[in-house]
Amino acid sequence: MRAKQIVVDLVLFSTAPLFVSGAALAVIYQSSFTTVVSASMEPNISPGDTLITRKIDSNLIKKDDVVVLPVPTNNSLSYAHRVLTVIREPKGVVLQTKGDANPNPDKWLIKVTSEKTPQVIAVIPTAGIFNGW
Repeated sequence: MRAKQIVVDLVLFSTAPLFVSGAALAVIYQSSFTTVVSASMEPNISPGDTLITRKIDSNLIKKDDVVVLPVPTNNSLSYAHRVLTVIREPKGVVLQTKGDANPNPDKWLIKVTSEKTPQVIAVIPTAGIFNGW
């Protein structure tokens, strides 16, 4: 029993610097993590996956970027979809987005007036871990 506790302590002690480094890099690169709850971006992004996002200048958004935006009908929720069209305006950009699994573009055009927008830079496929592989 004592040997098992020593192994657990060693694992925790050795992984702690990795977590601290990850947190520091997240702050330096203005990254954040978001968990996916819908299947609208399958097969590239599945429910349960974790998105790593970085805020970019909204004027730099381009076609085919995957960005995280507020749902127009409920600003307390957000969604991650691929950008189909970018319309540049003096006071921001207007985007048409679409989920990869959806047959049609989203029903709305969304005007981005904030200076920064979260862009997906990586996907951690956590859904597969919980499904058994």
